[in-house]
Amino acid sequence: MTNDELEMKPCPFCGGVDSDCFTEDGTGEGQYWYYVECRRCDSRTGFHETDGAAITAWNTRANLEKSDGALINEDTNAGISIKGD
Repeated sequence: MTNDELEMKPCPFCGGVDSDCFTEDGTGEGQYWYYVECRRCDSRTGFHETDGAAITAWNTRANLEKSDGALINEDTNAGISIKGD
């Protein structure tokens, strides 16, 4: 499977399906960084060296447990931040 074929999961925060992988020239010297951002709520991953790594980070979900050990939500995302208003 190529990076172009990687499917992004819906946003773990708002459920939006309009997310894209973006490229940013972080150094001004051709060193590009990739990140995925939700166009609905502006949640995004950190910077990654490839678009595939950014999409994989976006699709990674953590399993969280309550103090009694019960599963809270399998689809909660790890490694994504929300932009401040």
